[in-house]
Parts: sequence; C-alpha cells; structure tokens
Amino acid sequence: MLALHAFDGKVGHVLDSMNSFIITPNSCIISKPPLGSNREVYMWENFRYGHDDLLQWPQAYVEQFSHLACIHWVTPANPKDTFHSLYHGLTKYDFGECDPNSLVEGVGLLCWSSFLKLQATCNVVVESMKSVDGNASVSHSMCGHLSVIELLLGCLHALPTSYLHIHLTFTESQHVALELRAFVKYMTVFKPLMDSPETDAPAMPVDTGLMGLYIHDATVLQRFFKVEIPVWHIVDMKDLPGTHVDCVDDYATLPYPLGPCLLRLPSVFVGSSRDPGKYGKIQEFVLHSC
Repeated sequence: MLALHAFDGKVGHVLDSMNSFIITPNSCIISKPPLGSNREVYMWENFRYGHDDLLQWPQAYVEQFSHLACIHWVTPANPKDTFHSLYHGLTKYDFGECDPNSLVEGVGLLCWSSFLKLQATCNVVVESMKSVDGNASVSHSMCGHLSVIELLLGCLHALPTSYLHIHLTFTESQHVALELRAFVKYMTVFKPLMDSPETDAPAMPVDTGLMGLYIHDATVLQRFFKVEIPVWHIVDMKDLPGTHVDCVDDYATLPYPLGPCLLRLPSVFVGSSRDPGKYGKIQEFVLHSC
C-alpha cells in the first residue's frame, strides 16, 4: 500500500452541508468539527464544554494555541501512572463534609489523599516547564498557567464549599495542568521537529493518544502531519476528484455525558470556534469559578 501524504485521506466523511468533505491522512476516525460562526459554549454535566472542550474533542487550529493538538486525551491504563490523577473523574468518595452535624449541610473539602495525588501530578507538570527554552511570550504563557494552577489548588486545599463546586474546581485544575503539559511537549518535542529542514516526511509513528486539530491552512497541515500529530482538514467537493481517500466512515460520537451542568452556569462564549477569544473566555471562567 502506498504511503499517504498530508493531503490524502485515510478516512473521509461528507460534511452536513454536502458542499465539503472532511478527511484525515493519519487518524482512523472522523470527529465532527465544531463549526459555525455563533457557537454557544457552555458547561455540561461533566464540567466540560462538549465539542468545544479542548480536553475531549479536536479543535480548529488557532496559531496562539497550536499546543492544543498535543493534549493527551487517553486515560493512562495504569492507575499508578504519574498523570493518572489528571484524568480521574471525581466522585462523592473524594469529598468529605467538614461537619456532618452542622446546620449548613453539604459543605466540605476534597479528601486529603485525592488532593495530594492531584498536587503531586501538578508539581511534575510545573517542574517540566524548566525544559522549555522560549522567549518572553512563551514564559508569560507558562507562568499564567502556573498561577492558575496555584490558585485552584489553594481553593481545593483550604476553601470549604459544596461537592459540586469542589468537582468544578477539581476538573478545572485538571484542565489547566493538562494544557500546560501539552504546551511543554509542543515546545520541547514537536515544534523543534516541525522547524527542522531535514525532511518533510513523517518523523515518527502517529500518536493516536494526542488530541490533534482541524487545520485549514495547507502549510500548517504539512507541519503537523510531518510530526504525525492527528490532523483533519476540509476539502471542497469540486476539489475532491483529485484527492486520494481510502474509505468513508461515519462521525465518531462524543463518549461523554451530554446533560446540562447541575450548577446552571451561564454561557462562557458565543462566536466562531476559530476565534482565539474562545479560549480567553474559558480561562476567565476558570478564574471566576473558584
């Protein structure tokens, strides 16, 4: 079988409009892209943002957030894995009431053992920042993530509140730590390979545990394909006759709860999935939620 190139399709699917076709050269699934100029982003019952959540669905490429493609979305199989706590789904067993006999019921803290596991993992991620050799903008971005992690961990450690609010803060802590981990990996592993002029051929086996991105720019697509990060791109129907596509398959479905958040929180953002402001609004929401 001939090797696929960046603009070939290992799998493809017709977009809803029937005017375009979405293909991927290096993934076995087709994830429906979060399209639309007025997407409403809000929190679901698992304290994530559905198809607009950078931890559970591939997002559209935005230059300032290239690292989102490097987020590890697969939960480590070994519970003793260093990063397992960043994927742990919080339960009532992780919550302890401060005083069961208090007049105000249901107020408590994250169990100490669960807090220590999360804190230890976050410390590993923070320590990895030392391996990044970047400019002032890169340092500013990492320090911003560090400040948010410290704030969220401080709330989990010392601020008694309801189980739902503990769950929210815990999940947001995982969110920020996973994004920082992806940023470090992008800067230390993938970007140097992308910038290397030696070859345009894939430099390593595709990592199906990485989130990947939807990419519209041909040059960017080739850069990410070169380092075998999963990528998807949209082809106009008029250009499809000249495009190699191995097979057509249905969209993958979102394997997460899709009910409304029990905290009944307001929408976080309304706009295009390619708007950098979406991620800024999500970060603002994180800061205001604890």
